Amino acid sequence: MGQEVILVATIQTKSGMRDQLKEDLLKIVNLTRQEAGCLQFEIHEGVKNPDMFVLWEHFASQADFDKHLAMSYTKDYFVKGNALSTDVVTLKRLKQEPT
Repeated sequence: MGQEVILVATIQTKSGMRDQLKEDLLKIVNLTRQEAGCLQFEIHEGVKNPDMFVLWEHFASQADFDKHLAMSYTKDYFVKGNALSTDVVTLKRLKQEPT
């Protein structure tokens, strides 16, 4: 098995687009959780900034993450989600330290 993929994505919605983006994110979260290589996929909302969403993504391997990116619903989200969010989207890849 390859190295696990852990990502944190921060998404800022455009003005007035929060509810639509949240609905779209919830759809992709539920579908992604059913993927064989998905270990965790969570959505969080900003407390002080309700127009900000943070996705916590954890896949068993790079191959599993690549399969996720190739899914039609993931591709559809990127097309639609880009219209609902600002260009200020941050993506950070992490690694888990052994305890």
